[in-house]
Amino acid sequence: MATHTPQQITELEKEASKPEAIPALMAYIEEFNKGGPRVELIRNLEGAIKGMDCAMEITRGVALGVLAGIHATAAPGRPLEVEVARQQVQRQVEANKAVIEQQVLTSLLYAYRTLTDGELTQYIEFAETPSARQYHQATSAALSAVMLSACEAIGVEVGKSLAVSPK
Repeated sequence: MATHTPQQITELEKEASKPEAIPALMAYIEEFNKGGPRVELIRNLEGAIKGMDCAMEITRGVALGVLAGIHATAAPGRPLEVEVARQQVQRQVEANKAVIEQQVLTSLLYAYRTLTDGELTQYIEFAETPSARQYHQATSAALSAVMLSACEAIGVEVGKSLAVSPK
């Protein structure tokens, strides 16, 4: 990319991910709802980087991890029916797909707000290359695995707190 280096793009993403960016990010929901050419570019970018696929996978992993952790603590010795749990989680995630999509697209709209349409188009073209697709796929898989592990640990702690009864 001629104007912004990959490092600068990463910095935009990091800045947009900070907790203090949340109020400003929320303001972009209205811009997203207006639609228009910029939102279409963001949709194209999401398609190139598979942002929804990543978000859906992470959401499934988070829900399944917490559920597994709580179950392990709340029902010791009783194995989790993994396939039943996956199906339940999948139904919940699908029911929330529109909300997840809005969050993903609004986040992208906010993160890349300082890029011109031309720069965003260049980034989309880059994101569609085989090496960039491979990068986004590997990053998504790693993030999903980390989130599943972390959420399972959180679920265990939640399960422990639920298992403690007041005396």
